[in-house]
Amino acid sequence: QLLTTAGCDVRLETRFVEVDVDRVGRRVRAIITQDATGQRQRLEADQFIDATADIYLAREAGCQSRVGPESHAEYDEPSASDAEGVVLNNASPCYRVSPLRESEAPEIEPLPERADVGLDDLRPVTSIRTYPNGDLNMNPLHLMTGVEALRLDSEAHDIAFLRARAHWHLLQTRHGFDRWRLVWMSPALGIRETHRLVGRYVLREQDLDAGLAAQSHDDIITFADHAIDFHGSRPSRAVSNGPCGVPFRCLLPKELDNLLVACRGASFSSIGASSCRLSRTMMMLGQAAGTAAALFGLDTAAYVSGDGMSRLRDQLVTDGVALTLEEG
Repeated sequence: QLLTTAGCDVRLETRFVEVDVDRVGRRVRAIITQDATGQRQRLEADQFIDATADIYLAREAGCQSRVGPESHAEYDEPSASDAEGVVLNNASPCYRVSPLRESEAPEIEPLPERADVGLDDLRPVTSIRTYPNGDLNMNPLHLMTGVEALRLDSEAHDIAFLRARAHWHLLQTRHGFDRWRLVWMSPALGIRETHRLVGRYVLREQDLDAGLAAQSHDDIITFADHAIDFHGSRPSRAVSNGPCGVPFRCLLPKELDNLLVACRGASFSSIGASSCRLSRTMMMLGQAAGTAAALFGLDTAAYVSGDGMSRLRDQLVTDGVALTLEEG
């Protein structure tokens, strides 16, 4: 409703399938979409923003990307490892539970017959947050690895949520949650890491540790303040110097001039992404990308040189974005 009121053309049940790229002109000419009936349509635009999380548009358009951790030699990150193999941040099937009234009988979740794990194989480790009405959001941290989710693709959701039901049975029967009931399961599997753009600037561990005061970027468009956090798949730790800034260049592919990437697949190292991937940071990347597209249109050079960054940052501040720690 908000988008329609703002004059946006909202297309539900529609997916991206192809891209038309002018490589000489360094531009995306159009994307091809397909709706639920199978009908295809060509959509042309001055600017395109890839907010697909797995950067489907950027990858199809030929932009450089990576999956998994970089070696120490790549960015000289202190925590980088040269171990072989792909390791991705764990995936989470989140669900919601509600407390029972005193008069209500327990509602123990039956152990799913088709679950591929037994109770003794499950870890109860859960990140729990409280809703305003007292319900709990349950975020199991060790039910599916990121590599497994990537490999399973469309099957990952169903397998992860069968494990989540087994996880809830475990909490109810062994960890004191027998006076709670399951009321909702997320429609999507929480994926924290897959494909990441290698853009005009790659935010890395050194940025996270420097903190905003020690960064010299003149194109910072938001903060990231979360820990280096891999949920058990790799070592995690806090960052010591407060929030760090995310440069606008993290949204810009090297290969194309009218494409912006505003999602967890933006230009972060694997370590950088472990901090920057949170929803609150993604929202700000989207606001910066949309604001830049509105300000500059076809004149993409304006926001990578000259006074473009000052104009973009000024507009973001006018619209309520905090770009200093004092304001934040």
